Amino acid sequence: MATGNRKTVRGKRIADIQRVENRRAHPAAAKEYNHLRGQTEDGSELDFLFTDAEWKRARRRAERNPEDCPKASFLRNIFD
Repeated sequence: MATGNRKTVRGKRIADIQRVENRRAHPAAAKEYNHLRGQTEDGSELDFLFTDAEWKRARRRAERNPEDCPKASFLRNIFD
C-alpha cells in the first residue's frame, strides 16, 4: 500500500463493542461474536463481527503499531 499521499487522520467517534450470540451457528462456528459498528468518512455505517481470536489479534496489532492508530480529537476527549 502506498503511503506517499498519506494524510493525518484524527479519531472522531468511539464505537460500541458488544458480545452477540451467533443465532444460526454452524457446529464448528463460534457461539458468540464481538460486534462493532463503525462509521465511514461518508457517514455510512458498517457492522463487523470478530471472534475472540480475531479480536485479540487486531488488538495486539494496534498495540504494536500505535503510530498507525488515529489520535482522539481534543473535543471528543472533553465530551466523551
